[in-house]
Amino acid sequence: MVSAISRASRAGVLVKGDTDTHAARALFLQAMKAQDRVLQQPPPHMYVTGVNDKGIQLDGHFWINDPENGQHNVTSDIYDAVLQSFRKNGIALVAQ
Repeated sequence: MVSAISRASRAGVLVKGDTDTHAARALFLQAMKAQDRVLQQPPPHMYVTGVNDKGIQLDGHFWINDPENGQHNVTSDIYDAVLQSFRKNGIALVAQ
């Protein structure tokens, strides 16, 4: 449940153009939901926020209730989980 001190955050990745975006979005969503500090209400959401000749931009949006305990550490944990899951499932990021 969102409170007066809740904070919306986002994390994003650029995946290759031939990526199964439904699978990538589902894995990213699982990674966000698995974090203890990420609120389940409102639920995390995934969006395709861009498509270009380099790849497809996927952005995850989530809420936390305790921004005073740090925001980058939650985002870092999400990225760690996403990278592990993407590697396990053959989803490649775009080299920049």
